[in-house]
Formats: sequence, C-alpha cells, structure tokens
Amino acid sequence: MFQTPAPSQEQVAQGAVVRNNIVALVPEFPVNFGNDSKDEIENYAIFGEASYRVTDRLTLTFGARLDFEEINQNVLNATVVPPLPSTGDFLVDQVTAAAAAQFTNTVSLSADNSFDAFLPKGVITYDWTDDLSTSISVQRAYRAGGLSFNAFRAALGDDLDGQEALEAA
Repeated sequence: MFQTPAPSQEQVAQGAVVRNNIVALVPEFPVNFGNDSKDEIENYAIFGEASYRVTDRLTLTFGARLDFEEINQNVLNATVVPPLPSTGDFLVDQVTAAAAAQFTNTVSLSADNSFDAFLPKGVITYDWTDDLSTSISVQRAYRAGGLSFNAFRAALGDDLDGQEALEAA
C-alpha cells in the first residue's frame, strides 16, 4: 500500500512562510461572477368539456385537456479571476497565477425539453334545490418540468452537449 509520508517540520515551516507571504502580498483575490439565462417557454393546449343531465337533479360533466409545453434554455455562467499584478515574489506569483487559471471557467449551454399531458376531468353534481347543489369533482393536475444545470458538473463534462450536460446535472 502506498502512503504519503507526513511532512517534515521543515516542510511545514516552508508552507507557513509561503502562506504568510501570499496573505501579506495579495490582500485581495478578486473573483467576478456572471450568469445569464434566457428561457423561452411555449405552451399549447386543446381542451373542452360537456355536461349530460341524467335527471332533473343529477348532472354529469366530462372534460379533458391535452397540454403541450416546449422549453428552450440558454445559459452562460462565467467565473473570472482577473490577472493579479506581480508581487515580486516568484513563488507567490506562481501560486496566484495557478489559482486564477484554476478558478476561471466559462460554461455555455443550450438545451430543449418538451412535456405533454392528458388531463381528464369528471364532475357529478346533484341539485338539492334551485339554490343548493353538491358537486364531487375529480381531475388530473399537472405541472410541467423544467431545466436546471449544475455549472461545476457541466464544466467537468466538456465532452457533453448542452442537453446531456443539463440531464447529467
């Protein structure tokens, strides 16, 4: 089994010196975040209902809705660490440049998704009097899905297209 040895006292002291130099020479580490998302949603539906009077007091109502929804999402997510001015310390400059390169990332995705649903409805109404009735209604409810993404996972999935990256998030 391979095991990394614990750092020596000298290595710990060197690490502390580098850390203290970074903190002293780089008081700010600016990071700019940008996020732009554009969603286009189109919804179409066909619906209707009809009532049938069984008796003078009992009415049955049947209805349905066929719902279609299309979503197109375009997302731009950027994290930018601007170049820091030189501190004059070679090691500090190398560490801050590496950190800036590591944290700077831009993800641009585009994805489409669609949803559809058949929504039946049934109602039984009993008229006790001209002014009083009781109804029992049963219908299927529906809320379309959506699109979402995880910028970090999308950045790791550089071989995925926009739709695959969104679905993997």
